[in-house]
Amino acid sequence: AGTFRLRAAAGDGRMAHAVTDMIEGPRPVRPSEYPSLLKLVNDLLLDPSDTRGLEEMYPAHMGPSNLANLWVMVEDKRVVSHVGVSKCALSILDVRVPVVLMGSVATDRKYRGLGLASRMLDHVRRRHDREGFDLYMISGDRDLYRRMGAARAGCLIRYVLKPAALAPFAHPDVSVRPAAPGDMRTVATLHRRERLRVVRSPEDFRRVFRTGWAGLTPVRIFVAEAAGAVTAYFVMGVTRKLGGPPAGGRLAVTEAAGSRPDLLAALHDACKKWNKRRVELSVSPTDRDMLALLSGRHLSELRVPVYNSTALINFPRLVHRLRPLLAARAGPPARGIVGTEHLGRMELRLGGRRLACAPERMVRLLFGEPHRDRPPGLHAGGTLGRVVRAAFPVPLANPGINYV
Repeated sequence: AGTFRLRAAAGDGRMAHAVTDMIEGPRPVRPSEYPSLLKLVNDLLLDPSDTRGLEEMYPAHMGPSNLANLWVMVEDKRVVSHVGVSKCALSILDVRVPVVLMGSVATDRKYRGLGLASRMLDHVRRRHDREGFDLYMISGDRDLYRRMGAARAGCLIRYVLKPAALAPFAHPDVSVRPAAPGDMRTVATLHRRERLRVVRSPEDFRRVFRTGWAGLTPVRIFVAEAAGAVTAYFVMGVTRKLGGPPAGGRLAVTEAAGSRPDLLAALHDACKKWNKRRVELSVSPTDRDMLALLSGRHLSELRVPVYNSTALINFPRLVHRLRPLLAARAGPPARGIVGTEHLGRMELRLGGRRLACAPERMVRLLFGEPHRDRPPGLHAGGTLGRVVRAAFPVPLANPGINYV
């Protein structure tokens, strides 16, 4: 971090500046620069018709409470490039993995091609490594991220359910209603019981309930009620933030948790009450309860990556952290697996065998791809091969309301 000097060739059309410019960074944005940052990201990332800024749509990510994680390059007190992050953790089948969600990355058009965003990414990656984070989940899929070894990875099965497909799950004792402020602790408890999730507090749900926004989308939280008890919840995109029932048409579920039969019964009830013609619901391949209910019904489904891009921050530490899960899947030998990194290549080692590849291929090996468990052409023999086949891919949690 600090001030550095950029030289541009005279007449370079990318910059209407003097030949030599002074740009500060990378560093967190200062409160006095926050309005300049908002102008940059809102002008570049939002449609002119949007009436709200990213600070309102992403209050936990782009709001003033997260200034320490909004990294910038600044010239003459004006923000010219930005990388925004939010820190959290995934619970992957009871293994906690610290992750960094990255989004709202933008550079002023006049400053593109100068490596500002790449410089910030290098800086924050070293910092996040020191802080103990192992993984990036990035809301983008472009060359800037591929150069840091990011890849589209993981798998969600996205179902499109018509009311008739939900009818078999209807139950007279299960109904849907908008969540109330007093439901947030129960909603958080239902979420916490999920074995594949983003680790959250009740306050995270209260914030979404209060602001009505998550992932660039106005949302509302609804609960399934059975015999007077809340047994499931879902977060749904809406066309308006407040007032009245949701509009008819499509019901897109941002995330859901709780009793699977009651959730499907509540979604059927929602279709009846709000004249919804289809429900879009994403399910993890490890969600055996939901898959048992939906499989074999000739439903429309699409396999998609969990996030736009995923990248490794500290591969050896991530492998060490995952060992209990790998051993549960592949047996005691998996406790000896080691991850190493050398000259830009990632390597798994076990029992004298090695499997080495580029970072983006290792991401797809660890977490799979939408249409196959692992990249083609990656093979290992002996105990390592058996462990890789039995233990991977490891599932990634759907970020849901944490999407940035």
